Amino acid sequence: MGIFHAILWIGPLILIVGVMLSVALILLRKHRHCPSCATQMQPLTPIDGLEHNLSYETLACSSCSNVATLVHGQNARFAYCTSCMNRTLRTPCHSSGAGVVIVDELCELCGHSASRQFSHTPHQQPAVGTPRSNVIQFPGERAQQPSKVSKDDKLVR
Repeated sequence: MGIFHAILWIGPLILIVGVMLSVALILLRKHRHCPSCATQMQPLTPIDGLEHNLSYETLACSSCSNVATLVHGQNARFAYCTSCMNRTLRTPCHSSGAGVVIVDELCELCGHSASRQFSHTPHQQPAVGTPRSNVIQFPGERAQQPSKVSKDDKLVR
C-alpha cells in the first residue's frame, strides 16, 4: 500500500511542476529583453517573405542597435540549414541602418551561404484568391515526387 500512496502523491506533483515550467517558458519566450538596455526586443520578418523556411528567429531592439538570432527561443550557436537540414548553420547578424537587419547564413557542413534581409514591417500578404500551401516539406529523400496525370486521368508515379 505504501508504494501506491506514494504514486498517488508524486503523479499530480509532477504534473503541477510540468505545467508551471511550461507557463514559465511561454512567458520567457514572449518577453525577450535586450541584454544591453533591457527593453523588449521585437521580432523581425524576412523581406523575401520566406519565414516558414527558416529555423531561426531574428530580433531587434527598438532602443539600441542590438540584434540577435534565436533558435527555438534561445541563443544557440547553430540553426538548422535549409539545404542539408543539419544543425550546422551559423547566423551572424548586423544592422545595416534604415530598419534593415542582415543575417549572413553559412553552413559548416554543406557550405550553403546566403544573406537574408529582415525588416520591422511585416511583409505583404498574398492577394485574395492566391493559393497558399499548408504542406510541410520533409527534408532529403523523404519528400514525395509530384504525381503526373496520364491520358486516362489515372494517377501515375
